[in-house]
Amino acid sequence: AVVSTQSTGGEKNAGYDVLLSNMKQGVTATKEFHEILRERANYEEAFSKSLRRLSDKVSTINSVGSFLPVWDVIKKYIDTMSKIHGDFSSRFKDLCAELATYKTDVLSKANKPTRENSDAVKANNSLTNIKNSLDQVNKCKKIYHQRHKELVENEELLVKAGTTTDKSDKEQERIQQKFTKSQDAFTQAETAYKASVEKYNKVQEEFNDDMTNSCKYFGEVEQTHLSSAVEFAKRLGEMESELCEDLQRNCETILGGLVGYTPENVAF
Repeated sequence: AVVSTQSTGGEKNAGYDVLLSNMKQGVTATKEFHEILRERANYEEAFSKSLRRLSDKVSTINSVGSFLPVWDVIKKYIDTMSKIHGDFSSRFKDLCAELATYKTDVLSKANKPTRENSDAVKANNSLTNIKNSLDQVNKCKKIYHQRHKELVENEELLVKAGTTTDKSDKEQERIQQKFTKSQDAFTQAETAYKASVEKYNKVQEEFNDDMTNSCKYFGEVEQTHLSSAVEFAKRLGEMESELCEDLQRNCETILGGLVGYTPENVAF
């Protein structure tokens, strides 16, 4: 997989959460793969035991006459098939044990990524900082627009008061004071808004840098995981192929053992 270092924050700065989620999905897949492989080994073991019981049943058959040698061939075939499935059950279990160890390692990395990599620590901290910074920007923006609205309203009252003669000096002074107060409040809100945006931009730059490095870390972990998981799948496929080959050879053996048994050359 190719990890892009562009737009590392993702939509709504959720890039880190997405990367972490992908890693944890790898854990889930590993657990499911381990469960399937464990069941596969159990099925193989159960079938091997069933074949042994079938072989015991053949042994109890009280057969005499010309067909007796055929029973011997059949029993040998069943015994060999039981042994093949038993051996592969053990091999599947060994592979399952390796996968269980690997699963523990993957789970550890997924649960403690920020403890294993300083870039992940920084990215996680930056994620918190940028969310808090964005909340502050939105808060300051809301106050800024509210103070601007109040300023405009008080300015309109001041202009209106200046064009009329029915306002007392005291009332004129009150309107002027209210306008001046709204000017000061607007200036403070504007300053705070600009400061929050500047801080957010700085935090955004730090977040992007940390996310770039963190992407590399998560990408390397995921690539390693995928390589290992595929290798386990290949080994399972190779074992299944070997199982088929051994069973095929056993089938050929029974057929070869029965070649000489025909009505023409067997005395009944």
